[in-house]
Amino acid sequence: MDIVSIILLGIALSMDCFSVSIATGIIFQNMKIISKTRIVVSFAIAHSLMTVIGYNAGRSIVESISGIYHWIAFLLLFAIGSKMIYEAWKNKIEEIPDPSSGWLLLALTIATSIDNLAAGFNLAISKVDIIVPSILFGLIVGIISIIGLMFGQRLGKQFGRKMLILGGLILMGLGLRILISHFMKG
Repeated sequence: MDIVSIILLGIALSMDCFSVSIATGIIFQNMKIISKTRIVVSFAIAHSLMTVIGYNAGRSIVESISGIYHWIAFLLLFAIGSKMIYEAWKNKIEEIPDPSSGWLLLALTIATSIDNLAAGFNLAISKVDIIVPSILFGLIVGIISIIGLMFGQRLGKQFGRKMLILGGLILMGLGLRILISHFMKG
């Protein structure tokens, strides 16, 4: 696999993070730089590590969870998106937990990086050295996440509370897309 193919794969794998970053930026327009950094670094490290784990885990582990990983991602994203929409209807944005720490950050990180397990496994089958792809995937996700956060913050400032509902719908739609794409493959 050449470097261009690896970069394109990294961009494709980063689209979940892009969507989540937009939704996060919409909700938290005044997010501090430390919070943004935690999100970006968590997403980047998770994508790199999941790729390496998938690469090293081998066929048995990846295949054993392949039947449920789409459900995990769907449930996490759908639950988070539903809560956002519920909070928007209640008009209590301050009750939405900070997505840059705790269980919410962990859930978002796992949900957006779980596809990298399969990507890592495919790289192992292709006999590609894992170092370059795992580093590139992390860098690409970091850059894409920063862009998503900035774009989301601009949307949120322009359109206000209505964007909270859109952010929730984006997360729910992303979870649904993951679930549907799994069933379309099988």
